[in-house]
Amino acid sequence: MSIKNLDNQDLSGLVLAGSDLAYASLVNTNLSGADLTGVDLSNAILTGANLSGADLSSANLENVSFINATLSGAILIGVYAPGASLVSANLSDADLTNANFECSDMTEANLIGAILNNASIYNSCLFGADLSDAYLIGTEATCVYFSEAVLAGADLTDADLRDSIITDADVSNANFTGANMIDAILIGTDYHSPGVILTDADLTGVME
Repeated sequence: MSIKNLDNQDLSGLVLAGSDLAYASLVNTNLSGADLTGVDLSNAILTGANLSGADLSSANLENVSFINATLSGAILIGVYAPGASLVSANLSDADLTNANFECSDMTEANLIGAILNNASIYNSCLFGADLSDAYLIGTEATCVYFSEAVLAGADLTDADLRDSIITDADVSNANFTGANMIDAILIGTDYHSPGVILTDADLTGVME
């Protein structure tokens, strides 16, 4: 297995669609605005990389490392990214529609204004993540760890939050219309505060 070392390179704006970058090292590499549609970045290391505004639609990101990476405004529609590490990554205003981020680590990630509609983040860790004003409409979020996360103003309409841990979280002005919250744990989270919308949400077995 050859390891591609592309650390600290300026690849901004390049067309790399369909490239095989599996297991590549792109630490601190600038990929802002690059066309990365359909690329294979499985098991690649992009710690501290800049992918702001890059298009990664339909990319294979399985087990990728985006620790401290910048993906603000990036397009990640339909990516396959189970096991990805996005600890402290900046995904503000990124589009993750229909993405698969199951079993991923998004601890303290910045997801402000991000779009995760119909995405799957099943069994992922979003401890301390900021999802203010994010869109999680129809998102598969069962067994997700949202402890100390910020969900202020987030839209979780029809989201599946069964068995999720949403303790000590900020859900002010969040919209949970039609959400499935069966057996979720909401200890320390004031989900009855004014502004929180719970219309038709299923709160069966919720622990508070």
